[in-house]
Amino acid sequence: MNYHSWKETYKPSYSNENRAENFNPLTLLWHIAHINTAVRILHDGACKASLVFDEESRLFNSRTLVTWLSPNYWTDGSRYGNVAFKIPFEKIICGKKYYWVETRNYNAIAHRFLITSLDHPELTIYDPVADTGPWRFDPAAQVHYWDSKETLEFMLEENIPVSDFMQIETFKHHEHQCCVDTVNCGDKSTDSQDSAALFIAKVIAADVAVQPRHFTRLLPEGRYPNAILLFAMGKFKEVIIAMPPADPAWLAAADPLAEFYIKAALHFLKPYHPAGFNAIAQSFLSKKDCFEALARVMVKKFALADASSLGRFD
Repeated sequence: MNYHSWKETYKPSYSNENRAENFNPLTLLWHIAHINTAVRILHDGACKASLVFDEESRLFNSRTLVTWLSPNYWTDGSRYGNVAFKIPFEKIICGKKYYWVETRNYNAIAHRFLITSLDHPELTIYDPVADTGPWRFDPAAQVHYWDSKETLEFMLEENIPVSDFMQIETFKHHEHQCCVDTVNCGDKSTDSQDSAALFIAKVIAADVAVQPRHFTRLLPEGRYPNAILLFAMGKFKEVIIAMPPADPAWLAAADPLAEFYIKAALHFLKPYHPAGFNAIAQSFLSKKDCFEALARVMVKKFALADASSLGRFD
């Protein structure tokens, strides 16, 4: 399904009178990526626009480079990956032109819009004030709205600097669907907590630069972890608790070498296969030393107020 007009595909079942019940303010968008791709975005300092690989898309042959964004939450998990970069909608559309691209159907009907600074005479301009499609703008209230019963995809024709994102969170990856590789995707079925642990482990192990505000909330007394860090630390604690004792063990949490051992252990962290992590982490004198060393690394990495905000090892 690939139509040139939203009028051919957008057929809401409700009347215009009760439209308000289904239209929500359109304030935030997500760019969702697989774990390794999300690490690369941080490393590059930007979410880089890429070619449209959907062969049935009208933009497939035009060599248009886009960054994908959506306001949708995925009840059964996202087919786009596990790591979500959140950005204000107004930041994406400010000073831009809007075009209707198409409607595509891949287990869910998705309405696609191109947001761009360039001219696209081959596409139809979309006016969210005058057009009565799934994206509307109320000029009196100065609020954008979207039909939350529909799937919307925004294709931004430019890179997005990491500094433009508000926050980074994790979602569950869909169990059966994947936009990259349905058969071989290693992130499929990974829930938000395991995704957080794997993502944060890779970020720390690879010494990828981060902006602490993406992972924390700022309180008067300092920075404290958001859910993504608490999820990660909870999973790290589970792995440490299950770690068998080893002899000899010699490394204390306060040892200057502890940070390097933690980074090496996290490099080998894999779900349900803790042997690589254990082989290095077992160098610590105790499980508590390992946990405390890891907390120290995270405090330093994400500029946290104190290690106790990540929990305790009792």
